[in-house]
Amino acid sequence: MKPSGRIKLLLPAFLLSLSVWAQHEECDCPEHPGEVNKAVVESYDLVFRGKVQQAGNCLNGTASAVFEGLELFRGEKVPRYVTLDHNCGKACSYDFEKGTEWLLYARNDSVNTGRYVITFCERSRRFIADKKEDSYTMFNDMSWDEELAYLRKKVHPKPIFIENSDVQKIEEQNLKVIDANRDITIRDANKKMILVGISFLVMIIFILAFKKWFKTDR
Repeated sequence: MKPSGRIKLLLPAFLLSLSVWAQHEECDCPEHPGEVNKAVVESYDLVFRGKVQQAGNCLNGTASAVFEGLELFRGEKVPRYVTLDHNCGKACSYDFEKGTEWLLYARNDSVNTGRYVITFCERSRRFIADKKEDSYTMFNDMSWDEELAYLRKKVHPKPIFIENSDVQKIEEQNLKVIDANRDITIRDANKKMILVGISFLVMIIFILAFKKWFKTDR
């Protein structure tokens, strides 16, 4: 391929990257966040890969988007369908189109319990199939594949999503989710004492039976 042909192919990608970079500059964003690492992940309350199921209308500068969770990397008691609130109605805002896939970094909403907020100038990114046109690579200092590979390899233990109906049940019964929402512990003290008592009784019966069998054998 002639040099002029290569330039024609690379020019659109360069212009797109430049426009997104200029957008972040125009929005008075701080310097780009850099490569993802453990400290970055732990600075967020929720990190996941998801697909937009519904994008709400902009109202008073705020909108909500509902995502279907595909992979969860950080979060506790996170439902399969997650609602994120974000700024809207200006250049410095996300455009969540239905069906698009995102890698999302969000924090708990300080006002509305159980909801999350996402900030434009941080590292959330949309999946772009054509890597040459992925302008987020410049802003995040790593490609989509590199960032996703890091999260899959380095984040342990892997949390899991909870179905929305189960989240409601957990809240109603005051259950506690531990170990990256893998297990549910019993919070009722009486139930705990009963289980401990049963376990102790079984152990005593086993010891007595063993001693009796040992004497008989001799």
